[in-house]
Amino acid sequence: MNSNTAVVIMFGPPGAGKGTQAELLAEHLGLYHFETSKIIEEALNSHTDQEYIEIDGVKYLYKDERRKFSSGELNSPPIVAFWVKERIRNLAQKGQPTVFSGSPRTTFEADQIYPFLISLFPKEAICVLELTVPSQTSIDRNVARRICSSCRLPHPKNYDKITCRRCGNALMLRGSIDTEPVIIKRLGEFALRTMPAVERTKEYGFAVNVIDGNKDEQSVFKDICVACKLNI
Repeated sequence: MNSNTAVVIMFGPPGAGKGTQAELLAEHLGLYHFETSKIIEEALNSHTDQEYIEIDGVKYLYKDERRKFSSGELNSPPIVAFWVKERIRNLAQKGQPTVFSGSPRTTFEADQIYPFLISLFPKEAICVLELTVPSQTSIDRNVARRICSSCRLPHPKNYDKITCRRCGNALMLRGSIDTEPVIIKRLGEFALRTMPAVERTKEYGFAVNVIDGNKDEQSVFKDICVACKLNI
């Protein structure tokens, strides 16, 4: 990737296209797609209900975190920040440019993640985006989208094949996670808890580039590349 940008952070409600655009950046420009929800899901699935994680003397039960995830509620910020920072450190040590499609999600996470990123990269190497779509578009996209049963790549509703465009395995709906009531809950969580994190981003001295996520996939991709000065 011929660019000084080392980190791309994408905010946006469910269905704004963060995952799709992150995959395009990974495919065409070699960025690592840091999918926060996937990291959370993998961690929750690898532990039993009786297990817990302890952070700063506080115990968080995986049972409770799994309930939050399946209902559309955001997971406990200290846990998410811990997992995210751990993975960021590993990627930075490898010199791997990264695109985040889901972090930070709260002001707590922002206050944990931004100082950590600034300690690793110059500010001008970090590009922040906000993808915007109407609420109904968010609902429609999520209810209709399918993901790969193997690599978890999301596929938009206008994708007309039954196999993954990346690895060729079968596609599936995400069941209870992508129902309309859960998406409405997630939209509420985004407005209440993530939008303040967008404002906190500005307090750290970052410009937030607003991108119209309601355009077609390739137009959005070009807008992102222009905003972050990425060469395509």
